[in-house]
Amino acid sequence: MQAEDLLGCVFPEQVACQENVEYPIAIPDHPLVKQTMRDCMTEAMDLEGLIGLLRHIEAGEVRIHCLDTVEPSPFTHEILNARPHAFLDDAPLEERRTRAVALRHVLPDDAQNLARLDPQAIERVRAEARPDVRSTDELCDLLVDLVAVRLGDLPVDVELARELVGSGRAAHVHGTDGVRIFAAERLGEIRALFPGAEVEPELQLPTQMSVDVPKAEAALDIAVRSHLSLLGPTDSRQLAECIGVSASSVAAALARLEGAGIAVRGRFESGLRDEQFCDRSLLARIHRYTLVRLRREIEPVSAGDYLSFLLRWQHVHPEEHLLGEAGLLKAIEQLSGFEAAVAAWESGLLSARVEGYRPALLDALCLSGSVAWGRLNSRSLDAGAQPSRATPIGLFARDEMESLLEAMGERGEAALRGPGERIFELLQSRGALFARELGPASGLLPVQVDEGLKELVAQGLATCDGFAPLRRLLGDSWRSSRQRRGRGRVLAGELPGPEGRWGILRPQSSTPDPERRVERSAWRLLRRYGVVFRDLLGREWVPEGWREVHRSLRTLEARGLVRGGRFVAGFSGEQFALPEAVPLLRKQRDRERDGQEIRVSAADPLNLVGILTPGSRLPAIHAHWLVFRDGLPVSAIERGQRVELGGAAVGLQSGLV
Repeated sequence: MQAEDLLGCVFPEQVACQENVEYPIAIPDHPLVKQTMRDCMTEAMDLEGLIGLLRHIEAGEVRIHCLDTVEPSPFTHEILNARPHAFLDDAPLEERRTRAVALRHVLPDDAQNLARLDPQAIERVRAEARPDVRSTDELCDLLVDLVAVRLGDLPVDVELARELVGSGRAAHVHGTDGVRIFAAERLGEIRALFPGAEVEPELQLPTQMSVDVPKAEAALDIAVRSHLSLLGPTDSRQLAECIGVSASSVAAALARLEGAGIAVRGRFESGLRDEQFCDRSLLARIHRYTLVRLRREIEPVSAGDYLSFLLRWQHVHPEEHLLGEAGLLKAIEQLSGFEAAVAAWESGLLSARVEGYRPALLDALCLSGSVAWGRLNSRSLDAGAQPSRATPIGLFARDEMESLLEAMGERGEAALRGPGERIFELLQSRGALFARELGPASGLLPVQVDEGLKELVAQGLATCDGFAPLRRLLGDSWRSSRQRRGRGRVLAGELPGPEGRWGILRPQSSTPDPERRVERSAWRLLRRYGVVFRDLLGREWVPEGWREVHRSLRTLEARGLVRGGRFVAGFSGEQFALPEAVPLLRKQRDRERDGQEIRVSAADPLNLVGILTPGSRLPAIHAHWLVFRDGLPVSAIERGQRVELGGAAVGLQSGLV
């Protein structure tokens, strides 16, 4: 079996859907192609191992079992998250079958069950669950719950146990591995668990009390559940020793209790190789104590230290600048969902984060399908408005596109008029088209196509595969002075260079998942700010509202993916942080100040003047700038004039904020 044969075996549907493709696919005889195939098939993948596995399956030496799982296997993540170039056909990304699979965050093995539990919290809960037996009546009640227990495991005085046995309310059962004590009310369960075992002394039960012998499984479930509610995290072997039955039968009982939602499986204590089980209520208490300890150990920083942290977290500080296409993609992913003026994105936001930024980098990411753009916030839309360089748009990774578009809701298509309405209907009926195709297809003049596209962009109804068409459409300052002087106003599609297809900006899914959408909004905010709290979101577009995002953040904290506590002083309400942001925040508090000044666009999400600082807000105008010194906002530049922000800086330095 050759490499090209393998492609047809693994992806038969993709190969078959291509038109005019002869199978097997012929690989060009060229040194670069051969080297690429070798690198892909032998270094990136184990082709020989895969061929061998397929041969074993064909020969019947390896059997295939189909299982239904609650979430995709980790082995499928590379396929589900594959870039468009990984597929052999040219279908749109939204039509991939992989898009129908909801890939939620899969926890690593060492954190599969909630957060990493604090050993002190585990011991505290065990001490709280351990009963305090002070009389024979309380001991009898405990034995009724536990069914059978070794004398050494009872947290009571031996004299109490002798008194209870002497009164005929309890007895001993002699098992294969020792003697256990049980209450008279559990005689039926004892006979089911230890058939034929000797009971001493013989119990004289009242005539009106009948002894029903339940099934062994039912009796064992009762005993395992009772012990589990007292021991905290434990394993099947320890439970088997306490009850006096085999470890395999206890494991089966634990599986039944897990299916009923009573027991939770996991590795709750570090250093143990075997899986443990814990009563769900006890585990919730342990987890709560763990969160309390994690929150208490964090000393909050001032708002000034947090602003200094944000400059580095968002790669605006010169020491943290990003490089190349990969760095630009990382910056856009961090800014995903934030809207800023068209003119501010390249001249202010991206160039401040990527060293040596060039428009060609953004064009390449857009045309490759990694990045998309569009107007998302419906609150600022104005019917019939025409876009300008100040029109707010958002840049985002295409992986985030669906959840962002779902949050947009329906747009008012009836507000369109003239060329905009005609182009919108054309894009709806024929799909994405190049700008040079819109004129002949719609019967509009180039200038009318230009105006129609502007209206669709202004209403958040259209986007393009590339960013250069938008740059030319709005006459952005990145275009050359020769183009500006020679032709005057430049029409869409007239200039040479990278060009993309225009299409409708709307969600593809007909059954959106609100819970998943809110969770992705929470992750976007965490990636952008590191620490999230309500007062911080003064300039953020959060369509779900803080209440829903706050609920999702609490869920992420319960999973151990997010830290909760008090990270920034001076602000009310709960705060949540990414685990990797906490040590960086502490480090920033101890960093020496060097007086370095950093200029940031007023349209940047880092413009938090009046939000994290005293005083009024600084308008998010793309032509205005904000100057930070040692992370503190000290002045604003408006129309070339520098205005000092003394009150804000003084308030931060004095620790009042």
